[in-house]
Amino acid sequence: MKKIKVVLLSFLALILAILPLSQSVAEARKTRVSGAISWVTFPASFVVNGNFGPGNIGHTLIDALFIHDGVVRPVFCVEIDLQVGNYGDNADSNHQYGNVNDLPLRVRQISALWKQAASVYGDYNARAVANVMIWQELGQLPANIWELRWLDDGNGGIGNIDYRAISSAINRAIDNRFSMPSFNGQTHTVRLGEPLILNDTKGVLGNFSDLLQNTANVEVQKNGNQLTITANANSINGVVRYDNPNLITGTPFLLTSPTHQNLMSSGLWNDSISFQINVNVETTAPIEIVKVDEFGTPRGGGIYEIRDGNTVVDTVTTGSNGKVISKQLLAGKTYTVAEIVPPPGCILDATPKTVSLVGGRTATVSFTNKVAYGQLTLNKRDTETGASPQGDATLVGAEYGLYEDADATKLLETLVIDADLRATSGRYQLGTDGTKMLYVKETKAPVGYQLDPEIYAITISQTNPTQEIFVTSQTVRDDVIKGNVAITKLNNFTPDSAIMTPEVGAGFSIFLKSTGIQFGGEQFTDKNGFLEFKELPYGVYTVKQTTVPKGLTAVKDFEVVVECDTFSHK
Repeated sequence: MKKIKVVLLSFLALILAILPLSQSVAEARKTRVSGAISWVTFPASFVVNGNFGPGNIGHTLIDALFIHDGVVRPVFCVEIDLQVGNYGDNADSNHQYGNVNDLPLRVRQISALWKQAASVYGDYNARAVANVMIWQELGQLPANIWELRWLDDGNGGIGNIDYRAISSAINRAIDNRFSMPSFNGQTHTVRLGEPLILNDTKGVLGNFSDLLQNTANVEVQKNGNQLTITANANSINGVVRYDNPNLITGTPFLLTSPTHQNLMSSGLWNDSISFQINVNVETTAPIEIVKVDEFGTPRGGGIYEIRDGNTVVDTVTTGSNGKVISKQLLAGKTYTVAEIVPPPGCILDATPKTVSLVGGRTATVSFTNKVAYGQLTLNKRDTETGASPQGDATLVGAEYGLYEDADATKLLETLVIDADLRATSGRYQLGTDGTKMLYVKETKAPVGYQLDPEIYAITISQTNPTQEIFVTSQTVRDDVIKGNVAITKLNNFTPDSAIMTPEVGAGFSIFLKSTGIQFGGEQFTDKNGFLEFKELPYGVYTVKQTTVPKGLTAVKDFEVVVECDTFSHK
């Protein structure tokens, strides 16, 4: 068994740069760099078993840290068949430095990323596997290794090293290291007032720690594999770029010797990589107001104020479709929308509504108003005496048709005058102009009155934006039926005479039977024995002879009914 002294790295974090092979290792050895070097070693030994032919290979692991010009450098062995040698505590002109980039890319990647496996499997275990992987990449060991175990782990311990698990973990770390997030190169819209949340489905966002560029002037937060981008009022279209920085700062090196083991520091030159997101920023948006009534009908003419705090930033009026869109407003804020004038025919909705704006996205706020109604009250009157009916006539019981058309053909309802000489209709929704036109026609006159042929056009108007029912009164009048009572008084002086002669000077009075009220005063017969009571209102009257000429006899009281133009009695 051949025993070889090996140095295994302990390193700081490192990032890969893919650079072309520019020099051979032999040529690189010609480079000389002066500087102070010191190192400390802790020996440990392990055995590698694989397809090497007969037997196995044993190695001594030396935990070495180089301190070069004040910068700590963990190192790895890169030549399996040479002794490490003694570089001493200080470098002089005989210590030569090669170009690390002359080594294969995968070697540099292993030297940089083995530490990620160390957090799970232990530092020494990960170092041993990493150095074996480096030798494999350099062709110094075959790929098929089935055992790696400690003879002495530096603390007197022995045991197997899980080569397959640790090498897989290191390879995964390398793959993740140079994998871009799933949203790399994509273009996304960021809306003011609504954070953009991007989830990296590849799970590598955590490798990128430095925000290199933010020309969009947005706020960027990274939490694990989730990236949150938030716009502000000053954000613009631009780029967000994140960097996966060098794992080890400073210049890495390859320490060479013509006769002994070459040692490489853990590090890479210019290996930082970055991903980019193109950001389109939307910082403004409008507010759309949608206005309908309680039946879902769009209503135009509603006037609304949009307020930012106590400042009115826009005033808009809904169109016939019940909608209106405001001007562009700064997003990321909450606005208050207040109805100041309801659409005609609707009741004011006095409750303001709030709406939060997200850039580039129209916010909609809806108002639903109750509708206003109109109602008609008819007041019945006598044309001459107002609320007092004449004679035996009555104003109660008159019937009116309520129509929706001027020709009085489309009946809405029938109104009947009650004892208070009134009739009140049902409620009728006001139109979109805030009015309601109704038509009234008398269809049945009350007892003792003539039918009114007039069709009344009545407009009910909305006069208060907070009132629900608007009542309009209309006075309707009828003419009482009147008639004349004509009396002719005749007499004969001898009972046997068949000749009747006019009686002059006979006096008569007429009284409304129901009340006893006298109408027209006492009337006297003329030379023809004739008298007439004129313009008596509808009713039943009692006629009395109140003056009897000398030598004659008074007639008995009699009744007459006035229900038409003229009544005659002899």
